Amino acid sequence: MEKIESDLKELELKQRSVARAYDSVHAQANSFVIFTVQWKDLEDHFESTRNSLEACFRELEARQEDIGVRESKSEPKDWNFHSEMEAKAGELRGLREAVDGS
Repeated sequence: MEKIESDLKELELKQRSVARAYDSVHAQANSFVIFTVQWKDLEDHFESTRNSLEACFRELEARQEDIGVRESKSEPKDWNFHSEMEAKAGELRGLREAVDGS
């Protein structure tokens, strides 16, 4: 009789131990599921951020190219304007000298 009672107590202890192990595994499984969802959210956030940065980079490249085109178009105009100003200044000096000399 004592053997059966001892076996029943041992069985009860093992059952409790298995139940605790199951609870622990179940809690870890829930944590793993939550971690998986959070990881997916984090990956989505990184992907969105990367896409936004790439779009900004492409926009900056386009603007830089546009500025370069504008500068290359304006340089000849600036040069012509400067040359014309020097020519007009020379004419004005000549007129002043002519007026002062008269």
